[in-house]
Amino acid sequence: MLRRTLPIVLAALVITPALAEDRIVSPTLERSGATAQAQSVYFPNRLDWQRKKPEEVGMNPALVTEAVQLAIAAETPDFAGTDAALSRLGLLPAAKLGRPAEARVAGAKRLFGFQILALVAQVLSVLVGASIALTWR
Repeated sequence: MLRRTLPIVLAALVITPALAEDRIVSPTLERSGATAQAQSVYFPNRLDWQRKKPEEVGMNPALVTEAVQLAIAAETPDFAGTDAALSRLGLLPAAKLGRPAEARVAGAKRLFGFQILALVAQVLSVLVGASIALTWR
């Protein structure tokens, strides 16, 4: 039974994510000019950039302005709002309020490492259980 179902389960695990992938298309890219754009590729020299308005290259100026403002705001992370919300929910101890981004990233990496260890332990326990079940058959 296991020999019949294992290939099917493995095939489903490999094929399903490939079929579920959606191609993301930019809303600002004009469909008719996409082929013309691909034919004329522009590679600038270092420090010799052309400057064009968003309308000239088929982009929405409002979206470009919004993206630039978002990038500027993201350069200096402000975690005060996040800290306040997590503190109100009881998910962030008072000792960890106001930590710099580097400390937060280090903590997230450590947590991710523990999650990987837990996953490996679960997979090993399933494999050991399956091998014991097959030998006692």
